[in-house]
Amino acid sequence: MKTTFLNRISDGVFTKLKPCVMALGFFDGIHLGHRQLIENAKRISLQRGLELAVLTFFPHPKEVLNQMKFPYLISIERKIEIFEMLGVEQLYVIRFDEKFASLEPEVFVQQYLISLQVKEVVAGFDFTYGSKGLGNMKVTWRRSISCKNGAQSRIIRRENKFYSY
Repeated sequence: MKTTFLNRISDGVFTKLKPCVMALGFFDGIHLGHRQLIENAKRISLQRGLELAVLTFFPHPKEVLNQMKFPYLISIERKIEIFEMLGVEQLYVIRFDEKFASLEPEVFVQQYLISLQVKEVVAGFDFTYGSKGLGNMKVTWRRSISCKNGAQSRIIRRENKFYSY
Protein backbone atom coordinates (compact mmCIF):
# COMPACT_ATOMS: atom_id res chain seq x y z
CA MET A 1 0.00 0.00 0.00
CA LYS A 2 1.19 3.47 -0.84
CA THR A 3 0.53 6.11 1.83
CA THR A 4 0.57 9.80 0.95
CA PHE A 5 0.34 12.55 3.56
CA LEU A 6 -1.16 15.71 2.09
CA ASN A 7 -1.16 19.29 3.28
CA ARG A 8 -2.43 20.79 0.04
CA ILE A 9 -2.93 19.60 -3.51
CA SER A 10 -1.40 21.62 -6.31
CA ASP A 11 -2.75 21.45 -9.83
CA GLY A 12 -0.95 18.87 -11.93
CA VAL A 13 0.76 17.11 -9.02
CA PHE A 14 -1.33 13.96 -9.41
CA THR A 15 -1.61 13.63 -13.16
CA LYS A 16 -0.21 10.07 -13.24
CA LEU A 17 -2.56 8.52 -10.72
CA LYS A 18 -4.66 5.49 -11.50
CA PRO A 19 -8.44 5.97 -11.48
CA CYS A 20 -9.86 4.71 -8.20
CA VAL A 21 -12.81 3.92 -6.01
CA MET A 22 -12.37 5.88 -2.80
CA ALA A 23 -13.70 5.27 0.70
CA LEU A 24 -13.99 8.54 2.65
CA GLY A 25 -14.02 9.01 6.40
CA PHE A 26 -12.12 9.54 9.59
CA PHE A 27 -12.31 5.81 10.46
CA ASP A 28 -11.29 6.05 14.13
CA GLY A 29 -11.04 2.52 15.47
CA ILE A 30 -11.88 1.03 12.06
CA HIS A 31 -14.84 -0.78 13.61
CA LEU A 32 -17.06 -3.31 11.85
CA GLY A 33 -19.12 -0.63 10.07
CA HIS A 34 -15.94 1.00 8.74
CA ARG A 35 -14.63 -2.37 7.58
CA GLN A 36 -17.89 -3.11 5.78
CA LEU A 37 -17.73 0.27 4.06
CA ILE A 38 -14.16 -0.42 2.90
CA GLU A 39 -15.11 -3.94 1.80
CA ASN A 40 -17.98 -2.48 -0.25
CA ALA A 41 -15.55 -0.02 -1.87
CA LYS A 42 -13.14 -2.90 -2.52
CA ARG A 43 -15.86 -4.96 -4.19
CA ILE A 44 -16.76 -2.03 -6.45
CA SER A 45 -13.11 -1.42 -7.30
CA LEU A 46 -12.68 -5.05 -8.34
CA GLN A 47 -15.89 -4.97 -10.41
CA ARG A 48 -14.81 -1.80 -12.19
CA GLY A 49 -11.11 -2.67 -12.50
CA LEU A 50 -10.08 0.38 -10.48
CA GLU A 51 -7.62 0.90 -7.63
CA LEU A 52 -8.96 0.91 -4.06
CA ALA A 53 -8.14 4.13 -2.19
CA VAL A 54 -9.01 5.56 1.20
CA LEU A 55 -8.99 9.23 2.13
CA THR A 56 -8.85 10.05 5.81
CA PHE A 57 -7.90 13.00 7.98
CA PHE A 58 -5.55 13.79 10.84
CA PRO A 59 -5.93 15.27 13.38
CA HIS A 60 -9.59 14.77 14.14
CA PRO A 61 -11.72 17.78 13.08
CA LYS A 62 -12.92 18.29 16.66
CA GLU A 63 -9.35 19.04 17.73
CA VAL A 64 -9.12 21.85 15.18
CA LEU A 65 -12.66 23.21 15.18
CA ASN A 66 -13.51 22.84 18.86
CA GLN A 67 -10.02 23.24 20.31
CA MET A 68 -10.45 20.01 22.30
CA LYS A 69 -8.33 16.93 22.80
CA PHE A 70 -9.87 14.03 20.90
CA PRO A 71 -9.73 10.57 22.56
CA TYR A 72 -8.44 8.50 19.61
CA LEU A 73 -9.31 4.81 19.68
CA ILE A 74 -6.21 3.90 17.66
CA SER A 75 -3.09 5.71 16.50
CA ILE A 76 -2.63 6.87 12.93
CA GLU A 77 0.16 4.27 12.61
CA ARG A 78 -2.20 1.46 13.62
CA LYS A 79 -4.87 2.80 11.31
CA ILE A 80 -2.41 2.61 8.40
CA GLU A 81 -1.55 -1.02 9.28
CA ILE A 82 -5.24 -1.99 9.32
CA PHE A 83 -5.95 -0.29 6.00
CA GLU A 84 -3.13 -2.28 4.46
CA MET A 85 -4.53 -5.53 5.94
CA LEU A 86 -7.92 -4.67 4.39
CA GLY A 87 -6.38 -4.48 0.91
CA VAL A 88 -6.28 -0.71 0.44
CA GLU A 89 -3.86 0.10 -2.39
CA GLN A 90 -3.60 3.88 -1.93
CA LEU A 91 -4.08 5.78 1.33
CA TYR A 92 -4.30 9.57 1.50
CA VAL A 93 -4.04 11.23 4.90
CA ILE A 94 -5.04 14.88 4.74
CA ARG A 95 -3.76 17.23 7.41
CA PHE A 96 -6.94 18.68 8.89
CA ASP A 97 -6.34 22.32 9.80
CA GLU A 98 -8.34 25.55 9.78
CA LYS A 99 -7.53 26.28 6.15
CA PHE A 100 -8.67 22.82 5.06
CA ALA A 101 -11.81 23.14 7.23
CA SER A 102 -12.73 26.38 5.46
CA LEU A 103 -12.80 24.87 1.94
CA GLU A 104 -16.12 25.19 0.19
CA PRO A 105 -17.62 21.75 -0.57
CA GLU A 106 -17.19 22.14 -4.33
CA VAL A 107 -13.52 23.10 -3.85
CA PHE A 108 -12.95 19.99 -1.70
CA VAL A 109 -14.47 17.82 -4.42
CA GLN A 110 -12.40 19.45 -7.16
CA GLN A 111 -9.08 19.57 -5.31
CA TYR A 112 -9.23 16.33 -3.34
CA LEU A 113 -11.42 13.97 -5.33
CA ILE A 114 -11.28 14.91 -8.99
CA SER A 115 -7.54 15.61 -8.71
CA LEU A 116 -7.01 12.18 -7.17
CA GLN A 117 -8.79 10.49 -10.11
CA VAL A 118 -11.79 9.31 -8.07
CA LYS A 119 -14.40 7.61 -10.26
CA GLU A 120 -16.62 6.37 -7.46
CA VAL A 121 -16.76 7.33 -3.81
CA VAL A 122 -18.20 5.36 -0.91
CA ALA A 123 -18.92 6.98 2.45
CA GLY A 124 -21.04 6.51 5.53
CA PHE A 125 -24.49 7.99 5.97
CA ASP A 126 -23.16 10.75 8.22
CA PHE A 127 -20.13 11.82 6.17
CA THR A 128 -20.00 15.54 5.46
CA TYR A 129 -17.21 17.71 4.12
CA GLY A 130 -16.29 21.26 3.30
CA SER A 131 -16.81 24.45 5.26
CA LYS A 132 -19.18 23.92 8.20
CA GLY A 133 -19.83 20.37 6.97
CA LEU A 134 -22.18 21.69 4.30
CA GLY A 135 -21.13 19.17 1.66
CA ASN A 136 -22.79 15.80 1.60
CA MET A 137 -22.75 12.89 -0.77
CA LYS A 138 -26.23 13.39 -2.16
CA VAL A 139 -26.03 17.03 -3.16
CA THR A 140 -22.54 18.41 -3.71
CA TRP A 141 -20.81 15.31 -5.04
CA ARG A 142 -23.45 14.79 -7.71
CA ARG A 143 -23.48 18.47 -8.68
CA SER A 144 -19.68 18.78 -8.74
CA ILE A 145 -18.58 15.53 -10.29
CA SER A 146 -21.16 13.36 -11.97
CA CYS A 147 -21.82 15.78 -14.77
CA LYS A 148 -18.10 16.12 -15.52
CA ASN A 149 -16.63 12.64 -15.61
CA GLY A 150 -19.35 10.07 -14.98
CA ALA A 151 -18.34 9.55 -11.35
CA GLN A 152 -20.77 8.01 -8.90
CA SER A 153 -21.25 8.17 -5.16
CA ARG A 154 -22.65 5.60 -2.79
CA ILE A 155 -23.73 6.15 0.76
CA ILE A 156 -23.68 3.27 3.20
CA ARG A 157 -26.66 3.48 5.57
CA ARG A 158 -26.57 2.07 9.09
CA GLU A 159 -28.15 -1.16 7.91
CA ASN A 160 -25.25 -1.59 5.41
CA LYS A 161 -27.38 -0.85 2.34
CA PHE A 162 -26.16 1.15 -0.64
CA TYR A 163 -27.87 4.28 -1.88
CA SER A 164 -26.39 5.48 -5.16
CA TYR A 165 -26.40 9.05 -6.45
